[in-house]
Amino acid sequence: MITTILREQAREEGKLKQSPHLLRLLLSKRFGPMPPEIESSIRALTDLDRIDSIMAQFLELRDWQEVKQLLQGNS
Repeated sequence: MITTILREQAREEGKLKQSPHLLRLLLSKRFGPMPPEIESSIRALTDLDRIDSIMAQFLELRDWQEVKQLLQGNS
């Protein structure tokens, strides 16, 4: 049981480490060089549900301004 809990925690930590990286990669591929304030905001994300929510809206985003608003919670 403890082993299962530890594995799950490790999985969550791995997702938390990879998800912001993937988000930055996808956004940069779509919109070009990432503004520093947006990169900082993404690096500061610690809630997997929030990251997943942002990723779910990825295809709807049209520019860096919309990304910035989404990160600020103004969507």
